[in-house]
Amino acid sequence: MINRLRSEPAARLRRRPSGSLRVSISPLPWRTGAIHVSRAALAFADVAAFALCLAWVGIDAIGGQSLWLAGAVWFVFRAIGGLYDPIELVSQDELRRAVQSTATAFGVQVGLLLLAGELGPTIQVVVWLWTSLLVVPWLVRQGTKYALILGRLYGAPVVVVGSGDTALALVDELIKNPEQGLNPVAVFAAPGTGRDGAVLG
Repeated sequence: MINRLRSEPAARLRRRPSGSLRVSISPLPWRTGAIHVSRAALAFADVAAFALCLAWVGIDAIGGQSLWLAGAVWFVFRAIGGLYDPIELVSQDELRRAVQSTATAFGVQVGLLLLAGELGPTIQVVVWLWTSLLVVPWLVRQGTKYALILGRLYGAPVVVVGSGDTALALVDELIKNPEQGLNPVAVFAAPGTGRDGAVLG
């Protein structure tokens, strides 16, 4: 159920099939900055991981335009795939998009080296580089996410509009899974229920 939620501006609330439950991104000034902190931290984690992998394999061994073009493709595909957006990126999609971006960038560099006739002497180092870029960025990223979650800076605040067990179950699920990036700060009763909202903090 949670995986199907989509973040939306506060003015646009999405109705859920199970009654009147809706979720929206709350425009609370004291928490909206967390989204930008999360995005910047995740992007910086990738930059640090990329630099670490280059230092490990030796940049001189695979230097040149092919490396930088492939690196640019890697970052662009990760950005397009939403890997720098902390809102509702589930682990399965996160891993799949990370693998796709790395495989695409690897293919770009191999293709460029083939065209330049330079693949033979560097193929082993290239394989080592992009294999390491499958693992190291993932580890650095998870560590960054964990630090952001501990600091309550990961994701964005949400308001749950609904009532009954469904609303409570959703809030409980979001609290237990902070990696979803949806942090409930308040629960409000659906119109017509006559119940007051509860601020979570």
